[in-house]
Amino acid sequence: MSPIALLPRPGVHPLLAGVFAFLAPAPPPVAGQSAVVDQGVYRIEVGGEEMGAERFSIRRAGILSDAVYIADAVMTVRSPEGREEARPLLRVRGSDEVPDGYQLKVSGARELEIRMNLAGPRFVSRFSSPRGREEREFRARRGTRILEAGVAHHHYFLRAVEEGDVVHVVVPRERRELELKVTSVTTEEISIGPTVVPARRVALEAPGEGRIVWFGRQGQVLRVEIPSRKWVAVRTDLTG
Repeated sequence: MSPIALLPRPGVHPLLAGVFAFLAPAPPPVAGQSAVVDQGVYRIEVGGEEMGAERFSIRRAGILSDAVYIADAVMTVRSPEGREEARPLLRVRGSDEVPDGYQLKVSGARELEIRMNLAGPRFVSRFSSPRGREEREFRARRGTRILEAGVAHHHYFLRAVEEGDVVHVVVPRERRELELKVTSVTTEEISIGPTVVPARRVALEAPGEGRIVWFGRQGQVLRVEIPSRKWVAVRTDLTG
């Protein structure tokens, strides 16, 4: 498999050009329709110790049913095996924000490449690592979300959930699916750097695993906690 290649084409934002090149049969929107909906940096902590950072951007081209979101990041983290860099790249389409393409490239201590595409009622996935190659399928239900392990900004696509909702989630790197139920939605204040801002606090539960996500007024993800893993992602500021 070839590595991620974000190569510009005339009239198209470089990010969108590269993504559409390997994920989409459809022609890309023109550059004038592209806008950044969120970008910034998260500090990643495990067990209270800083382990790395996630620098991300989420772009949207088009509106309503024609909307296409491109979410990408560069993540540098330490793990027990050593230092690694991960580059997740996710495409989401339409007013229902259905994921239909995903790629992850990991270099360093644990090399891995994942490519996923929506094919009818399932995601067709290909995994490649020094140990070999593997193909796998995941269910694609209505409202399915891709939440990659250790990636905070993917939670942006949960910003509209309400208490009682159940979200079918695919975690590609861990090769698993789960059902996250929204158990509570409240409002509180949260500190982002030196600034205190109002936030929408959403608690989600699955068997043996819960997580809490704090959203800003515009849906931006301010903080994510997975208590069972002692994993926390904290937004460093609101300016990107």
